Amino acid sequence: MIVARKVTDKFSVQAALSISHQNSVPGFYAQKDTVTYSFKEENFDMFTGSVCAMYKLTDVTAILVEYDQPLTRFPANNPNPNLSFGFEFNTSGHTFQLFAGNYSLLNPQQNSLYNTNNPFGFKQTDGTKVKGGQFMIGFNITRLWNF
Repeated sequence: MIVARKVTDKFSVQAALSISHQNSVPGFYAQKDTVTYSFKEENFDMFTGSVCAMYKLTDVTAILVEYDQPLTRFPANNPNPNLSFGFEFNTSGHTFQLFAGNYSLLNPQQNSLYNTNNPFGFKQTDGTKVKGGQFMIGFNITRLWNF
């Protein structure tokens, strides 16, 4: 579900909720006495929230910001959120986007489930500090057909 709003001529914002279903999730079997237990490390359904914004600097350039937050909590291996920044510019026949974000896969559902790259630093349960902020660089080209 996507809700978008053009706030002004230069500023637009979008919020989205998504659900992804995986038919197979990691897990393991354990036996205690004569009973076998099945433990799933993840859920079959994954909910994610997203907020995006675009600010037009000129008629042909814009700045983009996006934040994606996994909402479903797993017993183990919880994914990290995504934070990305981008720059968009248009020519008469193409739109180019340059961006940096901490998602590393092409499939959004896989990123929501398996992102281990945290954009922020955090403390582990033993007090050890983990540095965040490893970003990947991306590039999109869109062809505009002006007939």
